[in-house]
Amino acid sequence: MENNINLTPDAVKAIQALQHPCGTYQFYRAHLDRLFNYILNYSDEIGMSDNEAMHTLRALNALRADIADIAGPPAPLNEPVDPFDSFTLTAAPDELDEAKETAADLLRAYEYIKRVLPIIEEAGEHTKRAGFEDSFGVRITEISNLLKNAMSLISAMANDDSDAAPTEDAANDSKTEDTAE
Repeated sequence: MENNINLTPDAVKAIQALQHPCGTYQFYRAHLDRLFNYILNYSDEIGMSDNEAMHTLRALNALRADIADIAGPPAPLNEPVDPFDSFTLTAAPDELDEAKETAADLLRAYEYIKRVLPIIEEAGEHTKRAGFEDSFGVRITEISNLLKNAMSLISAMANDDSDAAPTEDAANDSKTEDTAE
């Protein structure tokens, strides 16, 4: 028995896409297989009667067969397919230069401390004006001193690294901070 079907240009494009070796058939087949297995294993949980599940499984199986027929001989129906087999990595990912990354992290930390330090010092001034100079003011002064020490240590570490010296502003600020103490 022979069937003659009149195809629209869109249908011809769809058939050509299924027959193309780009993996379109495998993509649709993998999705239909997942649907089939889901209905087979969880039809009770999603509220399907046995009759509905059987009709759905038959429809999905017919779709799998039709898509395999349309795709042509390179798409056998019962072959397990990994849809990602055709993907390959074109180039190895760039490796990080850990020394440069460390220097960049240090400079970023230096810049953060440089922005936070005036805020903390201003909070210390507010505590003095509010009359809380005792333990709270002492702790703010300690934090400020620790951040100043951290800035000078970061500057020294970054200056030791020949590949990534700190910015001129950062180096000047740390020298000013060291001499101010």
